[in-house]
Amino acid sequence: LMKAAKLETLNISENLVETVHSLKACTILADLDLSGNWLMDLSGLTEAPALTDLNVSACELGDPDMETLAKIAPLRKLDISYNNMEDMSALFALKELETLDITGTPVDLADYADHPMAVDYVDADVVKSGDCSDGLKWMIDKTGRLTIYGKGKMRSYEDVDAPWPEASTVRVNR
Repeated sequence: LMKAAKLETLNISENLVETVHSLKACTILADLDLSGNWLMDLSGLTEAPALTDLNVSACELGDPDMETLAKIAPLRKLDISYNNMEDMSALFALKELETLDITGTPVDLADYADHPMAVDYVDADVVKSGDCSDGLKWMIDKTGRLTIYGKGKMRSYEDVDAPWPEASTVRVNR
């Protein structure tokens, strides 16, 4: 990849890749799919100056790998689904991040609900979600648990005007 200066998109998924070497020469690489590899060293990713879309799903990533991913400043879309990390707080450093896929991970979105990161989360366990009032959002997972999160004043709702459908349990994050 050292001579791939004109490369914009690269898919090397399912290729037994263990180490991502320097991507410094890939000056316009914006979209990289490394899914399904056994990644042990991600450090080369931090040198990709234009990387905005990264798929590292099903790569056996853990909590320490989130620190490395957090150094890829231009990222807008990150797929870390089907990995083993439990703590994604390092990713809050990614100021440009718009979409984060955490499907199939042990991460509980509700644990991060009060963080000011303006990201659209993708999680197959969340079946419905939306806004309920100024600064507050709601989501219902596949077990029927309603979680209300964010910062703001919660208004009272009647059964007929609640923005969420019926839920089996309720969790309110503070």
